[in-house]
Amino acid sequence: MAFRPEDRTAYLGALEHASLTDDLLPFQSLPHARLDATLAEYLDALRPA
Repeated sequence: MAFRPEDRTAYLGALEHASLTDDLLPFQSLPHARLDATLAEYLDALRPA
């Protein structure tokens, strides 16, 4: 999965958090959130105007 440039801060923050605390949830949740947003954009594009 590719992250957008505007997601870089959130990605790096989640990665740092996981590294410092051993809490992987934010890092694991980020790709899921991006996937949900991307799928929503694709579905919106397919809806008739």
